[in-house]
Amino acid sequence: MNPTKSLSVGAKLLPLLLLLSSIPSWAQQLEVFNPPTSTGNTQAYTDLFSVVLPKATHLNGMTVLIPWGTVDTGESAPCQETTQVKNCDWPAIEQQLLAYINGPNNDGFGLAHYPGTKLNLIIVLVPEAGPNGGYQNVVPQYVFNAGTYSNWCPSCSPTEPQDVVTCANSGAPWPGDLGGPTCSNTNSAPPANEPCTGSNVNAGVWNSGNPSTGQAPACHLTGKGNASCYGSNNFNTMGGFPVLYETPIMTAYQQFIETLLFHYSTQGLTTNGRYIGSFIGYIRVGLAQGGENLPTCTVEEPGGTGIWPSPNGLSHDMGLGVYDWYKTSTTCTGNCQGKYAYLNGDPNQSGDDGPGYVAAMYEAFMNPTNGVFYYFDNGSFPNLQLMSNSHAGPPFNSDLGYADTEASIFAGLTQEYGEQIYRPPYAGQNGFGMEALSEYDVFSLPVGRPCGDDWCANFATYWPSYTGGNQYLQTETPNLQATYSISSVSTQTNRNGIVTCSGSSNCTNFSNAGDDSPDSAGAQPSLLYSGEGFALSVGSGQKASYKIGQILTGTTFSCDPATPCPQNLNQQTLWQGDYLPDTIPFALNNYADTLEIYFCDWDYALNKNSGTNGNGCQAYDATYSPLYLNVLNNP
Repeated sequence: MNPTKSLSVGAKLLPLLLLLSSIPSWAQQLEVFNPPTSTGNTQAYTDLFSVVLPKATHLNGMTVLIPWGTVDTGESAPCQETTQVKNCDWPAIEQQLLAYINGPNNDGFGLAHYPGTKLNLIIVLVPEAGPNGGYQNVVPQYVFNAGTYSNWCPSCSPTEPQDVVTCANSGAPWPGDLGGPTCSNTNSAPPANEPCTGSNVNAGVWNSGNPSTGQAPACHLTGKGNASCYGSNNFNTMGGFPVLYETPIMTAYQQFIETLLFHYSTQGLTTNGRYIGSFIGYIRVGLAQGGENLPTCTVEEPGGTGIWPSPNGLSHDMGLGVYDWYKTSTTCTGNCQGKYAYLNGDPNQSGDDGPGYVAAMYEAFMNPTNGVFYYFDNGSFPNLQLMSNSHAGPPFNSDLGYADTEASIFAGLTQEYGEQIYRPPYAGQNGFGMEALSEYDVFSLPVGRPCGDDWCANFATYWPSYTGGNQYLQTETPNLQATYSISSVSTQTNRNGIVTCSGSSNCTNFSNAGDDSPDSAGAQPSLLYSGEGFALSVGSGQKASYKIGQILTGTTFSCDPATPCPQNLNQQTLWQGDYLPDTIPFALNNYADTLEIYFCDWDYALNKNSGTNGNGCQAYDATYSPLYLNVLNNP
């Protein structure tokens, strides 16, 4: 699908006064992010309705994850809702959505009982790679079947099937399935739906060909020329991460978002859809993993060799003898064709890199034919606001240029080949933000360090004139312990300070397997992980922020080279990244209007039985829980 172009030049140049007059006035909003479900922890689900909703005086609603592949069950074409509902499994998500609105037993004590509260949706393109992820992308399978393209994608080439990739990058790995062709597993018949692990994980890309025409699958191991992949019969195991700027997945996801907007508008064909739509505040469209926008496995780390093929796909590239196509850098003084292809196209307008994935997708979502503007114009979804995530990019999630360009796209300023994306009068119908709020940010801005994903700078730039003031933040990770006691910060060559926690209990997610991320198997949210931001007391009631470099043992870690810790400190307090008494006031004072806050943070503040009743949250603390309560009920 080619995204619909925006309005004429005359419409784009409406006076700034008209722009400002159309911006809605947004109050600062606090949401429960990813609330408990009826099929999860029973006590946590009970606490949501019996404790958090009635006691939270400044709660504006809930923000719920909706996986694309859960709803779109089409086998040969996307789900549709025009004259009838076809291949859309709305009941798979709506029983729970209705319970959030009407109460768990339809007893009237859900969001509908609290005037003004909203239900917000995060559309998940690909689930995040947690301990059970990274090998199942849950993308509808018709996207990978080139034999179906004639049914739903006139701009898709049957000779250019959708590709997927794998890698072992430390910051954002995607190992793929044990049976995939880039996994060097020697088992001739590996079990289904198990991840490739350890040294078997290779950087590479493949597709399943086109069985309907007899076109063979294509596969390439990164950096190895035309070397063949592993296994000859595993190409239909499409458990890699999809190459997002290729036409099949872009088209399918655009069509799904169009269908979703129609379904929850007053024009939708189902009673439940129209009812749920009346409670929706905003829809956040994930453009990569989860609700975020990090292109995964684009380049191999370290080294920077490209993994993703060009937007034309691997089969096309291999026909030309082109391999390892993706190129990126922070300065773009050299070849940045991958970065351009992901963001908003080649600034020289050569067209070689496509229109730019992020710019083209957001334009399609917002367009006045069947996107947000359409429903805003005809009054069938008048309060809808569509938002997306701006995220630092590769290598090592370090390039803030990705986040900066994405922020300008979502604010309607960045141009795609000279075409401004949005009509200025409706700038208030979009927004953007980050899942990056951390204790690290609080004490970085005053010393001139950028906040995570550069959100502080971008919020200050675009609020309120362009986004309508609704700029969201989500804490970087749910921490279930407010503080730790530190016995010492000592010196060691090349370690930038070794921090040792007091006592014998673990304070880190140390893993003998080498994966100490919050998504690793067995990780505990209450424990520290590599890359986490934290604060230390540095005397006279002052704090300073740092990042963890490497987890060394269960009770020790090194500091990141960019933020060396003060050495020879003893008996200090460490505040974890999700320390709301610091982060919430800081965020709201720096142009954040919507904060998505984990359920357990709410419960920790409001429930004196928290943690002791089996709800999986941190135990109520007489010192810190009241501090949490104060910032949540009086932001």
